[in-house]
Amino acid sequence: MIGDVYLATALAIFIAIFGWSDKIFGLSKETKEKEANFIQKAGLTLNSYTDLKNVISSKNLDSVEKTKKIVSLIKNTKIKQGDKKIFDKLGDNNQVFLKLNHWTEYKKAFFIIIFLYLFLIGSTLMVIETLENLPELYSNSIIWFQSILLGLIILGTLIYFKINKFEEILQKNLNDLILMEI
Repeated sequence: MIGDVYLATALAIFIAIFGWSDKIFGLSKETKEKEANFIQKAGLTLNSYTDLKNVISSKNLDSVEKTKKIVSLIKNTKIKQGDKKIFDKLGDNNQVFLKLNHWTEYKKAFFIIIFLYLFLIGSTLMVIETLENLPELYSNSIIWFQSILLGLIILGTLIYFKINKFEEILQKNLNDLILMEI
């Protein structure tokens, strides 16, 4: 009986992962809108914006190469070549994006682990439920399974708050970029 609940929950998570993966693992709508506003205000394309962020935060390029690439990327935009504040903020944004992507990978792994855990536990409990002479094993296993599930839920909550923190930083940086004089 309780095994069915675990299996149904695993199925719901499986459907959610594949049905709404862009919503679950992507940036929030508000962050995407702020980024689009800055791109439009700066006169950039999405590709040139991504390239600009990558060049600014690159550790592999020397300063001459970096300057040449930045100048070529912004020559047809509204961004002034000497505006260090904008470049610093774009570099900060890229660092936050990298951290956000890193934590999003943890979130993906968490969803896969929780799906597998619920599926295995549901299957195990269904087998144990059919064995009539093992009531003690059944009650003890439910306690253990639910304790581990509680730990996983706490871990998922911590991941959520970490991702939320980076989204807030990113939104603040994007607000600052939008408000800057270009």
